Amino acid sequence: MPKKVLMLLSNPFLPDPRVEKEAKALVGDGYNVAVLAWDRGGCRPSTETDGDVQIQRVRTRATNGIISYLVNYARYFYKSFLIGSKEAPDIIHANDFDTLLLGILISRLKGTKLVYDAHEHYAMMIKVDAGARAANMVDCLESRMVGTADLVIAANEHILEYLRPRLRGQAEVVMNCVDVIEKLPERPSPSDRLRIFYAGSLEPQRYIPELLDAVAMNDRTELRIAGRGRYEEAVKRMAQSCPRIEFLGLITPEEVLDRTSKSDVVFSMLDPRNENYRIATPIKVLEAMAMGVPLMVSKGTWSADIVERIGCGVALDWSPTAFDKAVALLLDPERRKAMGDKGRKAAESEFNWKMMEERLLSSYRRMSEE
Repeated sequence: MPKKVLMLLSNPFLPDPRVEKEAKALVGDGYNVAVLAWDRGGCRPSTETDGDVQIQRVRTRATNGIISYLVNYARYFYKSFLIGSKEAPDIIHANDFDTLLLGILISRLKGTKLVYDAHEHYAMMIKVDAGARAANMVDCLESRMVGTADLVIAANEHILEYLRPRLRGQAEVVMNCVDVIEKLPERPSPSDRLRIFYAGSLEPQRYIPELLDAVAMNDRTELRIAGRGRYEEAVKRMAQSCPRIEFLGLITPEEVLDRTSKSDVVFSMLDPRNENYRIATPIKVLEAMAMGVPLMVSKGTWSADIVERIGCGVALDWSPTAFDKAVALLLDPERRKAMGDKGRKAAESEFNWKMMEERLLSSYRRMSEE
């Protein structure tokens, strides 16, 4: 009988690209995989399938602030525990800290293996919204709980190094890389304007308002921007007032790759004062490299370390002047091509899902043998 993996997820699996890739990789290796997700507001079907991956969503009311989040998280936690306790999984795969305690309780009740998949430095991620006290509490709890996992998977080496002193089981880095397609789409013809693309959260500390203003002031640029978040209305207003800015809303992963391939540069700047952002591995960086498109990233971040080591883009300290200088540099088609080719070569040799998939499956096999 194939072993059953129950993956716990605190988002509605729209899908979540990382979780989807991992789930399908496990299915391909003979596991039976089910995802138990949290649907806030009932925006998706309660059950469905994604290929051979079974998806069940726990529905609660929408969360609009800390209090409603905590109330509905408690509902999600309780309902998920009841569902998980009725299942017969061989492995519990908890995605991020907010499912770790749930994973521990179900795994101990059922006597199963526990995998902890750390997508983020969670304490630092919530510090901006929840405050330093809540972040410190999460850090303390994670320190105590992570040692219960039989296998810890981290989204990059920095997150793993942060967790390593607390581990007792195996550990592996599985980055959220994308498949490297054999032949890239034909590049668009050169333009007098730099075609900038951003896809991701429209949240603070990602230079969204600054980017909008900079593009509006620099007529050598145009921007396509996709995503959701607190700055969504501001993006819509700016798109209405500036014809060189287009708001795409929420788009599919396939559309993201298509838009990436048609852009001149991918914008992926994160505020390095946020510790989580300093060590984050943005998927748009990995996507741009795979598609042979140069990047614009923040100095002082993991992204900048990669971009400067490989030479696949420009790393800058944010300012309108620095942005304009980067634009002037990237307006050169030959320079863009050279940068894009370097990123593509690194994706083929180092940053690709085929390699990460094998790491995931090998770590699962080693854990199962113990």
